[in-house]
Amino acid sequence: MKRKLISMLSLLLVLAMLASCGATGKSDTKETKSNSSETKGTNASDTGDEKEESGTVSGGKSTVRIPLYAEPSSLDPGFGNSSDSICPRGIMFEGLVRIYDNKIEPAIAESWDISEDGMTYTFHLRDTKWADGQPVTAQDFEYGIKRLLDPGEDAPNGNYSWMGYYFKNGEEFNNGQCTADEVGVKAIDEKTLEITAVRNMPYFLDLMKMPCFYPVRQDIAEQYGKEYASSPEKVLCNGPFILTQWDHDSKLVFEKNPGYWNADAINVNSIEAYIISDDNTIMDMFDNGELDITITIPKEQIQTYIDNGEAVNIVGATIWYSAINTKTDRGEASKLLQNKSFRQAFSYAIDRDGLVQAARGDGSFGVTRMMPEFMAICDTTWAEKFPVESQLPTSADTDKAAELFEQALAETGLSKDSLPKMTILTFDEDAAKTTATILQSVLKTTFNIDAEIDTQTYSARQEKENQGEYDFCITNWAPDYNDPMTFLECYTTGSSYNLYFGGFQSEAYDALIKEANETDDLEKRAELLFEAENMAVEEMFCVPLFQTSGYWAKKTDLEGVTKCGFGANDPDFSRVNYVGE
Repeated sequence: MKRKLISMLSLLLVLAMLASCGATGKSDTKETKSNSSETKGTNASDTGDEKEESGTVSGGKSTVRIPLYAEPSSLDPGFGNSSDSICPRGIMFEGLVRIYDNKIEPAIAESWDISEDGMTYTFHLRDTKWADGQPVTAQDFEYGIKRLLDPGEDAPNGNYSWMGYYFKNGEEFNNGQCTADEVGVKAIDEKTLEITAVRNMPYFLDLMKMPCFYPVRQDIAEQYGKEYASSPEKVLCNGPFILTQWDHDSKLVFEKNPGYWNADAINVNSIEAYIISDDNTIMDMFDNGELDITITIPKEQIQTYIDNGEAVNIVGATIWYSAINTKTDRGEASKLLQNKSFRQAFSYAIDRDGLVQAARGDGSFGVTRMMPEFMAICDTTWAEKFPVESQLPTSADTDKAAELFEQALAETGLSKDSLPKMTILTFDEDAAKTTATILQSVLKTTFNIDAEIDTQTYSARQEKENQGEYDFCITNWAPDYNDPMTFLECYTTGSSYNLYFGGFQSEAYDALIKEANETDDLEKRAELLFEAENMAVEEMFCVPLFQTSGYWAKKTDLEGVTKCGFGANDPDFSRVNYVGE
């Protein structure tokens, strides 16, 4: 079944990738608490007349209610990066393109031209408006991207600035080596934006859907500085909906943007997003009519929702890992954490099939590769391009684990009878907590290592993870775009996500990624990426556990909501609609 699902989705994704290659248009920081922020009408400006235009939807429900697992780390396009920040930003902003139903399609850019060398894209913008009624211009996109890269104190300085390195002189500007005028992003006129890439990238349009490339109104951003997008009155939206209320750690409210170019496709007045970390609470609220969609469906309830027509199946692209801290000084524990033989032993000791059944039980499946097999590469998929059986089984190989562990003890000089106590960092979601408990048992029964579980909120876990405050960490990664680089580049020494995935550093690995980024030979690039993946599997600084696949629920009268799993605005509400009563 796994192979059939992957094969079918692979074909869909390849077709979507090929369709996106034409010359024209076609899935955190520490939480803060504050008082409720509310505005009347649109945000950052009082435009009451326009607010009245949205009216009351005739013959349909007026509000869609959705859950978020955690408080958004930030709603500033140049900063927040968690899934619970990405979703609301996709509701309130829109970029040049968007991904809808697994296809890249025009958004604010209604068409684009690509230069013969594949490095310069000229985007032609459609007529659409900000929440205060002013037109969205090419300058808004130029400013937003250069603000993302700006190394100055007044810029957001978010951990997604490296995404701007795909543009000519983006890295140089971010490192203070050139001026903003030299960055390859230029507004030719109000409706024409020219972007020059550092190289020919087959996934360039897929990149442009990312929230960090959303437009930003310069006057509003400069008015509020680091407080931009921290409350409804300090942000200006250009997307399908406008942020009108943010009760921190509780609720966000978005109201329909009448100036949005595709407003006629949206048949609801508002979206209410409730911050709920517990799946059982989410399901209870869904059953009671208090929510219209869920994030997932607990495994024991899946069949019930399939039978009543509310279950939606999705083969996801998210990989769950146990990162192993190889960089931060963790005292005696580091002797083992930094030892490759031990990391390999730990990986061999894990029964991934049993783990994913216990933690998810929803069709998700154990994996030993570093990324989904259906990632696009050279007009095909990763699995079809490199159809290798991994050296690692998805079931446990305890004999191999024991052999490697003895080798690790000999290499470190440690004794099995006096091993350091370790910490497993996880977050307060059922699958994450179950995974941590299983790995805690693996460490004790296989290696006689006592491990304490440190359960945090999603945002607090990210903060500790980014600071290296863990030995093992339950983490996951949903690809930002459909190309292996979205996974493999995270492990490089210079990546802001390096410590997030264990802090492994290797000049040889960095050289492979650098060469893959610089070559115009796509076949050579694929081979370099395959070599990098093999190196990552060999070093096992980040242990792949399982790939998500499962179900989420939606009310049967709700239409136009899709999930894709490839970053950006996911789920997408740009065409949300109620049918019937």
